[in-house]
Amino acid sequence: MATGLEVPWGVAFLPDGSALVAERDTEQVKQVTGDGQVRAVGRVDGVDGVAEGGLLGLAVSPDFAEDSAVFAYFTAGS
Repeated sequence: MATGLEVPWGVAFLPDGSALVAERDTEQVKQVTGDGQVRAVGRVDGVDGVAEGGLLGLAVSPDFAEDSAVFAYFTAGS
């Protein structure tokens, strides 16, 4: 359980068991630890939150330990 998230949408889990949560309307990615601690870890620029759009999903690279890559699915103006 965690509090303080604004319109949490997509969730992806990191190898350490914590979760990355996409906030649909704020363009922010937050990390939630097992004990419910929440911290901002990134922002996706260019998100257009019109209607049902926004920052919609996250995926962690299968090689995250080596490349630290996280992919975002979002709507944009163009």
